[in-house]
Amino acid sequence: MTQISLQLPENVLSKAKKYARNKGYSSVQDFIREIVRERLFDGELFGGKYTAFASEKALAKNWLVKEEDKAWEHLQKEI
Repeated sequence: MTQISLQLPENVLSKAKKYARNKGYSSVQDFIREIVRERLFDGELFGGKYTAFASEKALAKNWLVKEEDKAWEHLQKEI
């Protein structure tokens, strides 16, 4: 892989970070990589694999927080 540097206006970076966080990406970099893949490969299944990886990282990072326990509490009740 090759690393590149990208400059964005602060308001664009802020929105990109918020979008990435809300959509389950582990970072704004993962979000940007996904956008590039979508444009280059125009609907091929290639991009979806990476979206799943991005979501997996975000879930793993946030899985053991109290908010997650609260969100899934209704599924944890004893029968």
